[in-house]
Amino acid sequence: MIKRSKKNRSEKGSIVIDVAVLAPVILLAIVFVAWAGSQRAADAAAMSSARAGARAAAIEINPASATSAGQAAGTSATELSSCSVITVTIDTSEWDEGWVSAEAVCTLAAAGASFGSDTITRTWTEPVGLRARSGR
Repeated sequence: MIKRSKKNRSEKGSIVIDVAVLAPVILLAIVFVAWAGSQRAADAAAMSSARAGARAAAIEINPASATSAGQAAGTSATELSSCSVITVTIDTSEWDEGWVSAEAVCTLAAAGASFGSDTITRTWTEPVGLRARSGR
């Protein structure tokens, strides 16, 4: 017959306690990593939309067509994976000086906004082409 030591009997429930303590910590770490990934994806989507909007606006001939072209290009530049809505605003106030800007606002889906802000805003500025400034 094998004798069990007192040490083995007293540690019998320690694995259950370890799992009960560590499981929530591990679960929270997994949720945080998923949230950080969705934030990064939303940031990239907003930046891509702003860049596409500004570039499309910069090649247009006048501010009115630049605004509509920039908004169309910016909103179709990315898929709405981590953003529920992307809104692109084109600023042509410095058109005569040779610049156009786009601002993209990504409204996060409910899961993405659980730890922080519910919107991400990015801007991009492009030089207006010489053809556009001359009106030809």
